[in-house]
Amino acid sequence: MQALEHLLRYVSSTRDRGILYDRPEKGDHPYAVINGYTDSDWAGDSDTRYSRGGFIFMSWQAPVSWSSFKMKAAAASSAESEYMAMALATREAIWLTSLYRSMGYGDLKATTFGDLCGDDYKKVRLSKTVDPYEMAMMIQGDNKASLAIARNPVLHKRSKHIDLAFHITRQATQANIIAPTYISTNDNTADLMTKSLGTTLHNRHSEKLLSTMKDGKLFHLNGDAFVMPPPREVRLKLYDKEPAELNMPSECFKRIVKMFTSNFEVPTIAYDLSETLGKWAEQQRDELLSERKRVTKKRMKVTFEPSSMETRVAGMAITAEQKLRSDVAKELLTCLESGIAMTAAGSSRRHNLMALHNAIVDSGASGIYVSKDVMLQNVKPGRGHVSVANGVREPIAETGDLGPLCGAQKVNSFSRTLVGVYALAKRFGGVFFDDQGVFVTSSPEAKKLQMTKIGDATSSRLYSFDLTALEQHVRDTKCAG
Repeated sequence: MQALEHLLRYVSSTRDRGILYDRPEKGDHPYAVINGYTDSDWAGDSDTRYSRGGFIFMSWQAPVSWSSFKMKAAAASSAESEYMAMALATREAIWLTSLYRSMGYGDLKATTFGDLCGDDYKKVRLSKTVDPYEMAMMIQGDNKASLAIARNPVLHKRSKHIDLAFHITRQATQANIIAPTYISTNDNTADLMTKSLGTTLHNRHSEKLLSTMKDGKLFHLNGDAFVMPPPREVRLKLYDKEPAELNMPSECFKRIVKMFTSNFEVPTIAYDLSETLGKWAEQQRDELLSERKRVTKKRMKVTFEPSSMETRVAGMAITAEQKLRSDVAKELLTCLESGIAMTAAGSSRRHNLMALHNAIVDSGASGIYVSKDVMLQNVKPGRGHVSVANGVREPIAETGDLGPLCGAQKVNSFSRTLVGVYALAKRFGGVFFDDQGVFVTSSPEAKKLQMTKIGDATSSRLYSFDLTALEQHVRDTKCAG
């Protein structure tokens, strides 16, 4: 009965409170289309010693998504409990990112950082080293250790025991979906979701979420009247580019295909973006694995059961039948070997197309350098080193051919393939760039000028590389000659 009275008293005392969107900005908190807060206590449940976490996502200075939940595992430290809570907030952030981008809000990064955002984060975001095309959603937490774990993929002896399911925060950070940042505990609004707070701190956080309306007028929770600015016209530029969330799963999967590992494991983030996408990724993985097993299978041996011919069959007839069987067996083996060779070639080509998803045409590269995932033909052991921009000398693992490009060099430490402009010009005769893409032309000796587009201009101000288009250019040039 006391609990019921408490509930009715709460409902009666808060019936005039509500959420006010586009409320006046105070300038203390970061401002973005949407940003989040996450927090957790540590071992708050006295029976199970489980922690309680929570998150709040704000859009237009008002909450749009919030949750309070009890963990299903015990945390060994406060940093671990905060990291576990951040993982659940990340899942919500991935869904909200997909939702907002499907509505045209492609850029979700903060436009102002406010007075409460960590100084270290401001220095990083305002530096010239940050990619201006990065559009990650900001998530703020009050535990620096958990934020460091999310940003640094290196395993530490104090964090390597954390379940893999909670490392989705790392994947989302590396994929530029979220941007973790620090905010002090007293200013972390998500603290409301984790435990019972004192009156002062509770009212302070509630003030940022709710407003009061009395007699048709808006007030703060402390009773001060809202000073609403005059209405202004705001024109938002939406749908700068077609949202990937509106495409077919195969197109959307291109964004995360780089997160595949060598054994084609499907990243957790695929399922959070879309259940259909996760199932599609599983199907692609199973097809690739089964094809790899068929290719690596040892040569098939053809055996025949002894003939059941009766002994009265003439010797000449037996000899003729054995010869016929031998000819058929040879023909069958030839067909099988050619089929396996074609399957191996197809598998190698498919593997290379996946490994070249982030390849670029680089005017600064002195040659053709491929990453460790690319499979070369006519492979020879590599010799020497290559100097990179930071002055480090990286060893060349092997050399070989990449389709029509001869003399490609594999550097295992490279995360993407670099196709040098000089190597393309030397091989094909001419390379041209414009704001649409990169093109190669046939050599001056050719009877007919042939120009083919082999890459697009990306949003990162780089030029992609399309091996299939280059191979088609070679075939067209031969036919024209």
